[in-house]
Formats: sequence, structure tokens, C-alpha cells
Amino acid sequence: MFEYKGLKIEFSEDVYEPDDDTFFLLENINAKKTDTVLEIGIGTGIVSLFLAKIAGNVTGVDINPAAVRLAGKNAELNSITNVKIFKSDLFEKIRGKFDLIVFNLPYVPTEEKIDETIALAWDGGADGRKVTDRFLKQAIVHIKNNGRIVVVDSSLSNHKNTIEFLEKNGFCAKILAEKKLFFETLYVIEGKHINRDN
Repeated sequence: MFEYKGLKIEFSEDVYEPDDDTFFLLENINAKKTDTVLEIGIGTGIVSLFLAKIAGNVTGVDINPAAVRLAGKNAELNSITNVKIFKSDLFEKIRGKFDLIVFNLPYVPTEEKIDETIALAWDGGADGRKVTDRFLKQAIVHIKNNGRIVVVDSSLSNHKNTIEFLEKNGFCAKILAEKKLFFETLYVIEGKHINRDN
């Protein structure tokens, strides 16, 4: 078992364990009490459970059924009840709009198809953007006016494309933080929806 800022988190060999990118996201994300939050790719649940201690309404989904089970178990372990957890391929089963959408993107470029379910947490396809581009196109439909999309992206997968897409689709995009690792630079990117009706 692992503890992070009062959260107790259990792991599973079938679920991506929190790593540098996870903690980098946690260190650079914030939520308000009134926010409705959606996390895509919930994994162990650590990010959603952390945000559920702040926001009143959190939804966490994952394509990996083992992650859904583990995140639910970790929610129970921490007596956190204001988070809904279920299986969904990105926004497949999502209804409604959110103030904050979070995703630690699977951004690692891979040359061949990997059949292990756990690889979905990091397998970004040939250019590292196989999931990222799908996510962005769907996310902009599910964000409220003045809402925010916050992702972890990488220099390996051309993070500038993420910023460019957000800016072209009505968001003010910026890099909240960057972290240089041995073979890549990680970025926490925020896109804030511009409500042009104000």
C-alpha cells in the first residue's frame, strides 16, 4: 500500500502505477469546491480521489476494467463517496459537461501493437498521439463555458499539437509546468474555454 497526502492507495499488476507523470499532474492541478470534475484514465484512482477531497462531484472512467475495480476499491479504502467510477472508452459513456476534465495522456510512441490491457495507459501509437487527438476532439464537446481541460503531455508526442488544437477550438492554452526527464520533457497543459457570451 502507498500513501499520498493522506490517501491510501493499493496497486495491482494489471493497472498502471502512479509514476513521475502522475505526481507531476497532482502537483500542478487545482479544483474548486463547486467544480464538476471528470478524469479520463483513472488508473488506481489517485488523481480522482485527490480531487474528490476538494470538488463536490467527481467522475472517473477507464477503458481497463481492472482499473475501474481498483479505483473503486481505493475509494472505499479512503471512505470517499463523492466519486463515480465506471468503464468507458474515453467519452463513450459520458453524458453532460464538466468544469474540469483531466487526463494523463498515453503519450509514449510505440512501433507495434501491444496486446496487454495495461499498455493502454501509455501506448500512444506510432506518433504518440493515437489517443490524444481522439480525446481532444471529444473533450471540447464536454466542457462547460469557462471550464478547463488539463493534461499531461510529452515532448515525445509533439505537445505543441495539443496547444495548437486547443487554441484553434476556443480555448486559451498554456503550459502550467514542465519537467525535464532523461529522455523527454513532460508538460502539464491547461486549456481554458473562452466563453464568448460574456
